[in-house]
Amino acid sequence: MTTVFHSDEATASFREHAEASSTLHFDALPPEAVAVTTNDVVIAARNIARRAGPLRVDTAYDAAQRRLSLLINGSLRAVAFLLEARSERGEPLIAMRNEVSTTARVDGIDRPFANSIATHLVVAAQNHPQHDVPLKFATPYDEQQSRLELSVTGSAFATTYLLGIIAVRLEQRLQRA
Repeated sequence: MTTVFHSDEATASFREHAEASSTLHFDALPPEAVAVTTNDVVIAARNIARRAGPLRVDTAYDAAQRRLSLLINGSLRAVAFLLEARSERGEPLIAMRNEVSTTARVDGIDRPFANSIATHLVVAAQNHPQHDVPLKFATPYDEQQSRLELSVTGSAFATTYLLGIIAVRLEQRLQRA
């Protein structure tokens, strides 16, 4: 199932150039819980898209493995918000220890700014809790495209934190401009 939500208000221009895609799985999910979980994700995505930018959520359920898979695409900020969202009942939508694989792309930045973001991410990763899901990430910079790419695999907590750092650095840059 594919669900696409759009923002009701104009978002800052950098958000249009900072996109992310995350993949995560809910394992050992009984068939009767799939509709509830999917509905919770759809409601949260709709609410987040209104304030943080467009989101697209694809869901697939493998009954044999009892696994619900989500593929989330959208603005970097909106994807980060969805990873830490809560259901209408107040429960975390995604367990913070749930492993998430994310790629993000930030266009229109120069090498010094890309290096600044990468340095912040390295420092944050050095403080990663040892009991958490192992954290792996890379931050290649494409000089010709003026594009920083982030590839991270880790817990929802760590992924949300790293995406949040990028969003803060972009907001700071925007405010200085």
